[in-house]
Amino acid sequence: MQDPRTVQRLRKGDGNVLKRLFKTHFGDLYPMAFRLTHTEEAAGEVIRAAFTTLWNQRDTLDPFEPLSQILTKYVYEAANAYRHANGLVGIASVDAESDPDPSVARCLDRLDERQRLVYMLCVVDGYSFKNLARAFDTTKVAVQEEVGEVLIALDTILQEEEQSLDTPTPALL
Repeated sequence: MQDPRTVQRLRKGDGNVLKRLFKTHFGDLYPMAFRLTHTEEAAGEVIRAAFTTLWNQRDTLDPFEPLSQILTKYVYEAANAYRHANGLVGIASVDAESDPDPSVARCLDRLDERQRLVYMLCVVDGYSFKNLARAFDTTKVAVQEEVGEVLIALDTILQEEEQSLDTPTPALL
């Protein structure tokens, strides 16, 4: 839980608080920014844009609303603006260690972009339902339901792939 005095200090224009918040939250925000923008440079720009928005909106902040959730929303909005401006499609992987199993990755390709994004941000990157609800401007329950639907869809696709592997392929003449 954040200290409400942090928001009060932001409202007073304390740039040191903004710097501290940047250092504290950068690592948590980076996976989403990178996944949506596909490059390190763009991810950095998106995060800086989110902090600029935070600074510009400091007078309207609720001292009891977690800044991590607010920043997640600002990163998501800035990344979507970047994606739109640059015609990006697809979801990038942060690194080889976070990539899903190849069979899961193949199945993810059969999902639509929103479903892949939800899976990657929630399951792979570990964003909470609450943070994703804030970013997607929806409810925590709606995000939970969406994750559940994605997992069911992936399970169905995996079962289809397993069955296709079990079914002998007809021999060509």
